Parts: sequence; structure tokens; C-alpha cells
Amino acid sequence: MKIATHNSEKLLLADLREARIGNPTHRCLLLRLSKAKEPMTTWLPRLERSLRHTLGETINQVYLTHDQDVFIYGWGITQTLVQDLMFDLSETLSGKTLQGLIHFYEIGIHWDELESMCVGKVRAFEAKQKQEKSVKQSNEFEKISADDAFKEMDSSLIKSIEKRRSTRKDPKILIVEDDVFSQTLIKKALNDKYDLALSDDGQGAILGYVKVAPDIMFLDIELPDINGHDVLKKIKMIDKNAYVVMFSGNGDRENILKALDLGAQGFVGKPFAKEKLIQYIEKSPSVKQKTSTRNTINAKEKLS
Repeated sequence: MKIATHNSEKLLLADLREARIGNPTHRCLLLRLSKAKEPMTTWLPRLERSLRHTLGETINQVYLTHDQDVFIYGWGITQTLVQDLMFDLSETLSGKTLQGLIHFYEIGIHWDELESMCVGKVRAFEAKQKQEKSVKQSNEFEKISADDAFKEMDSSLIKSIEKRRSTRKDPKILIVEDDVFSQTLIKKALNDKYDLALSDDGQGAILGYVKVAPDIMFLDIELPDINGHDVLKKIKMIDKNAYVVMFSGNGDRENILKALDLGAQGFVGKPFAKEKLIQYIEKSPSVKQKTSTRNTINAKEKLS
């Protein structure tokens, strides 16, 4: 089961319009989690588990809209299954949140209401994008460029990257990702095993790399200020031994080859698989060294 988060409003509207013609008896469930008092980081992991457990194969697609409402489209969603879902979610969401949370639609019967609501979601999302673009452009002159950020770094920190990394006992992972949903998935997958640092733009990635001296850096290609490929170039100028793996929802051959040509050690497509992330972490030379050192110490302690 995948949750659509990119352009989910437009995808939802297109899928429901297609279903109205071909599958008008299919159902659409709306969870108005935009009204939840609990933060998304609290309810999202539970929601994913609950959907798999209660609705399972009856789901065609799940959509998380920009305002954090959740739409669930499927062929066999029944009132009984919805009640099971709500009972499952009651461990995470308060009773006040659950009241009025659910709206249940049959596509053919409730089409006018569904279409009007989805069109409204699309327009609201487009307005939000337009406003964000306007704010970004108006503030552009206030932002320092990537080159300026590079020039203004403390040279002693840059020179000490390798030493700080090699003398640190435990691995440090730097995640550069601007999408909140993706950040949540990554933290859920890795937080209990590794020490994570997060950045949501290119300038923060460059400055964060110097500050953190990570053992591995996961770098999104599509960032709000600087393209990930350009960030990778800067990182490689700072640290020729940087171990960088690229993220992207656009896993085309050109993106992959360009990242590898620039010195990336690998490429992970979205949505992320926990096993793939851990695979790359364990391949990092400095992580391998730390693991080997820790194993040697543990072996000596057992013998003593």
C-alpha cells in the first residue's frame, strides 16, 4: 500500500473521475485529520498500520493532501471495516478528534459532493503553491547563495571533517529532504538505530555537512533552493571522501547517471525501503570501520 503525497489532490480527482465512469459503486473514505489535535508524526505511522490491518486489499489508493486530510479509495470498503479502522486508531487519536472525523461516500451516489470537494482541494493546493513561490521570490535577495555559504564556512571545521568523522564512536547520518512526509518515513525507519541530523534545503545541507561530518549523507535531488546535483558538487569540493546517496521520486536514467558521475555512491527512489537505506549505511567505509572497532572491543571485553 502506497500513500500518494505528491500532487495528491490532482491525482485523487483524476482517479475518482475515472472511477465514476468505470466503477461508480466503489467507495471513498475521507478522514479529516486536518482537524486532529495530534501532530501528523503521531498519527501517520499508526494510520499506515491500521489501514493494512483493517482494510488491506480493499484499498486501491490512499491520498494525503497538503492540509493533512486523508482520502482512501477502494472497492470493498464497508461500514464494518471503517468501524474496525476507527477502533484501531482510537489508541492514537483522542475521542474528540474521532468525532466527526469520518465521511463515507459511494462514488456514483455522492459524485457531486465528492467532485466539488476535490476541486476545492486542488484549487487550495495551487493557491498555496503560488503563495509559497511568491514569498520565495520576494525573499530571494535575502538568501545567501550556495557559493557564499561555501566561502563563509569556518576553514578549520572543513579541515577537521575527516578527523571528526573517524574519531567519533557511533555513526552519524545526515538526511537532506524537504518533504515532511518523507522525513517522517525516514525517521521511523532509522531513528531507533542511528543518530540522525536533518536538513530541508541545499544551503542547510552544505553547512550541516561541515558541522556534522556525517558518515553518510542521503541527499534529495529536488530541493527548494538548490538542485541536489549542485549540492553534491559542493560537498565533494569540501570532502573528497564524502559518502553520498541520492534520493529522488524521479528515478530516470539521466538523473541516476548524473548523480553517479558527480560522485554519488548510490541512488534510492521514493517511496523509501528501510532495507535499502540500511544497506547503503552499512556499505559506508567509515560505518564499516566503526562497526569493526566496536566488534573488536566487544570481543576483547568478553575475553577479559
